[in-house]
Order: sequence, then C-alpha cells, then structure tokens
Amino acid sequence: LTLSLLYHQRMSGRKATPRGQMSRGTNSQPAVMMMPPHIRATFMPNPPIKQLAPIKNKRKHPITGVFSYLDKFEKGAPPKRIVQPTPKA
Repeated sequence: LTLSLLYHQRMSGRKATPRGQMSRGTNSQPAVMMMPPHIRATFMPNPPIKQLAPIKNKRKHPITGVFSYLDKFEKGAPPKRIVQPTPKA
C-alpha cells in the first residue's frame, strides 16, 4: 500500500473539527486563555468608550462669504511672467 492510502485509511475514523474552530483536545478553554497573562493582555478588549453629552455649538459670528471682498481685488491684467531656466544641482 502507498503512504497516502495508509494515511487516508487511518484518518477516515477521525471526527472533523467544525469549520473556523481549532481542535483543542480535552482542554476546552480558548487558546488565548492558556497564554501567560502578559501576552493574554494584548488580546483583551479595551474598556467601553465613555458616552459624553452632545456639544452645543453656538456661533459667535454669522457665516459670511467672499462677496464683500470682491471689490478689494485688482482690476488690471496680471504682470508678465518671467520664465527662468531651472538651476542644475
């Protein structure tokens, strides 16, 4: 008999582990609980977030746009652009 056939004959009576779960044998604790405390602490959830009251935001000044500043912009044509060569490093 071939090695793979022997393996399949031997494993055919084995119970299948449910999908997404690890086989833990006789110890039924989760794997994280069997770790040392200093490592297990990294897997523990954070405390719940403290609920705060909603912020009451009252504006001191009304919202305005830029329309009142349009008359402050220049009316003439922009200055002529001077193109200079890029310096080489």
